[in-house]
Amino acid sequence: MCGPHEGSVTLFGTQQTMARSDELKHLFAQPHTSVHRRFEVCRAYFLEQQTAQVIADRMGLHAGTIQAVVRDFAANPDLAQFFVLTRPGRKTSPKRQAVRQRAEQLRRGHKSLGQIQKQLYQEGQEVSESYLATILREAGFSRLSHARVQPHSGERPGTVRKCRRRPM
Repeated sequence: MCGPHEGSVTLFGTQQTMARSDELKHLFAQPHTSVHRRFEVCRAYFLEQQTAQVIADRMGLHAGTIQAVVRDFAANPDLAQFFVLTRPGRKTSPKRQAVRQRAEQLRRGHKSLGQIQKQLYQEGQEVSESYLATILREAGFSRLSHARVQPHSGERPGTVRKCRRRPM
């Protein structure tokens, strides 16, 4: 026996008992994400064979935008690539990736944060300790236990030594 709410849909905090409601229809008529918009444009153009102008008027876009989406999809009709939501900005950074890999390699060799920073500096990569700590934490490395460092002759115990900067 079906209950009173079985088969109903919750949308925006309201209970809808009809599967075909105006609220659900509106979600497809006015897509909010770029991936959904591209999908609806291609579906209307290729499946329903609507013109770019008709689609543009219905979706509130410029006809040139519709033509560009259709052109891009027709050039590479791979559904798995074309209808994927991507974040804006650079996807990879070869320099950052190289620093990350080298820092991980040095930590696997039981180097401390300061030793890693110094080694990277000698290799031409000036990186802050806080950035290195973030890299190593994200890679799953834990902090090394602090070993007592013997001061150089003439230094007081507890003196912090800094890396020398390279001349520019």
